[in-house]
Amino acid sequence: MTGLYKILANILARKLVMYNEFITLLRKEWDIVTEYSLEDLQEVTQKKELLSMKMQALEEERSRVVQSISEGLGVPAEQLNINALIRLRKDPLNIKLAEYRKRLMAQIETIKNLNEKNRGLINRSSLYLKQSLSF
Repeated sequence: MTGLYKILANILARKLVMYNEFITLLRKEWDIVTEYSLEDLQEVTQKKELLSMKMQALEEERSRVVQSISEGLGVPAEQLNINALIRLRKDPLNIKLAEYRKRLMAQIETIKNLNEKNRGLINRSSLYLKQSLSF
């Protein structure tokens, strides 16, 4: 079981790296939209799509590991999150898993905020462009 916890910790560490890359791309997207550079925006969008696909593959890998852990613990996988894993089994990796969880939650909040900010900017820019064209 400790081997599965190590694999899970490794997956979470890789998620942290990918989320940092995604946050960087979202910040770059903001700058590009404010500069009205369509070519650069398309490039960042492609990078975001590729990174999203990688993140999806990593999430599928995480789900498989959690399924294996759930079978070992005799607990339905749907009931297992990082907090539950920490509570259900004493493991030397629990401290690391808790830290990864904390950092991931902060990154998810940052991504959510940047997405909302960028979406608003893009919507306003699009509206201004439409108004200019109709004028």
